[in-house]
Amino acid sequence: MLFRSTTSTTVVDSWETSGYRSAKYLVQMKDGNDIETLEVLVNVDGNNNVYITEYADVISNAQLGTTDADYNGGNVRLKVTATGNSVAVKLHRTLIEA
Repeated sequence: MLFRSTTSTTVVDSWETSGYRSAKYLVQMKDGNDIETLEVLVNVDGNNNVYITEYADVISNAQLGTTDADYNGGNVRLKVTATGNSVAVKLHRTLIEA
């Protein structure tokens, strides 16, 4: 998946909590010659509380964005807030069933 992000928060992926409780993402953010790649784990519990951790963050020059996740209407949403208007966001997702 490819998204052009802005400096406002952008939902880059979502999944239904009725079928899944955990996700692992490999997220790449690129702006010109700068690149950042990180892994993100997301869990949602039975009360729709969402938990997120970032790790393995590799930054070539400058941080290009941050990630967050929330619950909205039966879905967990992964969000990216980019540091600039020309950041391209790509991701790969693995879901684990409930």
